[in-house]
Amino acid sequence: NCTGGTMLVARAVGAYSMLRQQFGIEIGKFEGIQAPLADIAGGAYFLEAARRYTCGALDQGAKPAVVTAITKYHFTEYFRKVINHGMDICGGAGISLGPKNLLAHPYIACPIGVTVEGANILTRTLMIFGQGAIRCHPFALQEIHAVEENNLAKFDKAFWAHIGHVIRNFVRMLLLFVTRGLIAKPAKLNQLTRYYQKLSWISATFAFFADLAMILFGGNLKRKENITGRFGDILSWMYVSSAVMKRYEAEGSLKEDLPLVLWSLQLANHNMQQAFLGLFDNMGILFKIPKFLFQINSFGSMPSDELSLKVAMSIQKPGKQRDRLTDGMFIPKEEEQHLAKIEKAFLLMHENKDLYKKLLQAQRKKQIRKADTDSMIQAALACGVFTEIEASKCLEVEALRREVISVDEYTQEEYIQRSK
Repeated sequence: NCTGGTMLVARAVGAYSMLRQQFGIEIGKFEGIQAPLADIAGGAYFLEAARRYTCGALDQGAKPAVVTAITKYHFTEYFRKVINHGMDICGGAGISLGPKNLLAHPYIACPIGVTVEGANILTRTLMIFGQGAIRCHPFALQEIHAVEENNLAKFDKAFWAHIGHVIRNFVRMLLLFVTRGLIAKPAKLNQLTRYYQKLSWISATFAFFADLAMILFGGNLKRKENITGRFGDILSWMYVSSAVMKRYEAEGSLKEDLPLVLWSLQLANHNMQQAFLGLFDNMGILFKIPKFLFQINSFGSMPSDELSLKVAMSIQKPGKQRDRLTDGMFIPKEEEQHLAKIEKAFLLMHENKDLYKKLLQAQRKKQIRKADTDSMIQAALACGVFTEIEASKCLEVEALRREVISVDEYTQEEYIQRSK
């Protein structure tokens, strides 16, 4: 549901941003619009990657409780972010209810996914790490069973193995920290090698500090919900990173998808960095030292503006990449459906972009005066800038463009009738 919704926002709002103009320029060319568009396009990529990765396990009969908690929480939360971005970009077109509004109903329905099957607050603070700390630990569950059975020999075996595990993780984390992950050897070298190495470094750091938290807080750890929530964030974004890298390789490591992959991985590394700093701030005075060390030797920062622009462009022009990014979502063919109209207008605008360039150049050269687009087209025809065919085509595209960006409107009588 959330992946499909994100694809809808990517497809509809990406097109809308190139159809809606302000100050004579498409709003999708403003950097302030490109930033949320990058969030939308990047989200469409990594949510679909995680969806396939998770459903692949479910299709094989697995019942991964921690993983499904991760995906439920992060999919619904990220869709909440995406639909808000879409509403911001569309403005009145996202607010005025009617057949032209593609976002209002998903916006209204968004909280349903967030709150049902366990509210997201509960999922993040108790379920993801709370379940995973015991279920996924190689020795903790054995220790608990040994205590329940009052079996000292079994407990000693698990306990000392646990101590050895902590020491190994500490040494591994230290070596990876000093080398920034460079000593980690991925299965093969490619454009994602550094991200595989950083993920190994993050994984070792997570394993060590998770064990340390269990030692420090013991049975009270589950009640330290802000702490477990941050551990859950780190575990979740490690999972997303793995899914993104898996998708990229499974689809043949397509060069045009690399900006989407790098954007997703950099976002994940930044989020994990912030979660670790939050842990160090709240686990005691001694953790100010690792906080300082991890601030000067961080896992990564947010994607750059340059990379975000490339990601935003993936949904601002028609083509195979945009189709692949939204593969699987329903796209209506009936022209009375508003999404179909947006698609048609978007394609026609792209196909006739040279005519619009010619019109703009004529206005800059003072061959025609600046006015509304229809008047400028007529003036361009009159002075020979446009042929009859070019002017007719441009007027057709302009009429469709205006239709799809206009908002639904009703007379007072129509509104009252619809309200009954």
